[in-house]
Amino acid sequence: MKIVKIDIENNISNIELEYNNDIIKSLNDIDNTLKLLYEWNFENNIIQCYGCLDSDYKIKNQHILPKNGISTENTIYDKSNECNIYGNIYLICKNDNNYIDIIDSDYGMLYFNINDNLDNIHTDNEEEEEVEYIEENNNSYNIDNIDNTSNNMIDILDNDNNIY
Repeated sequence: MKIVKIDIENNISNIELEYNNDIIKSLNDIDNTLKLLYEWNFENNIIQCYGCLDSDYKIKNQHILPKNGISTENTIYDKSNECNIYGNIYLICKNDNNYIDIIDSDYGMLYFNINDNLDNIHTDNEEEEEVEYIEENNNSYNIDNIDNTSNNMIDILDNDNNIY
C-alpha cells in the first residue's frame, strides 16, 4: 500500500507500506512510537496523520499540517496546523474501513483545498464586512449627499492649506 512520508526537512515522498491488518503495527515496523494524531474528511475518504508528539524522540518536523484536522486523542489540544510533531509524519488514506493508496499529489490536493477554501471564506467574510460598512456609512462618503450650504463643509472647502 502506498502512503505519504514527510521527513523532518519537509521533504514529501511516497513510500510502500507492508500492511498486515494492523496499521499501527505496520507503521511501527518502519518507525517506532507512532500514533494517530489527526484526521481529515476529504472526497469520501479519511486522511489519517500518524506521528510522534514526544520531543525527546527526534528533531521537530518543519511541516505544517492542513487546518481543521480532527484530533483523535483527547490529549492533543493544539490545532492541526499549530501542532509540534517530532520525527517523520505519515499520511494514510482510508475508505469505508479499508486502507487505500495515497500519494503526494493526493495530499497536495487535500492541503490546497482545505487551506485555500478556508482562506477564501476568510477573505470573502472580510470583503462582505467591508461592503456592509461602506453601505451603512455610504452617506458620509458620497459627494452627492454633501450639503454645500453647511458652514462646516464650506469652512473646510474654503481653507486651502497647500503650499504652492
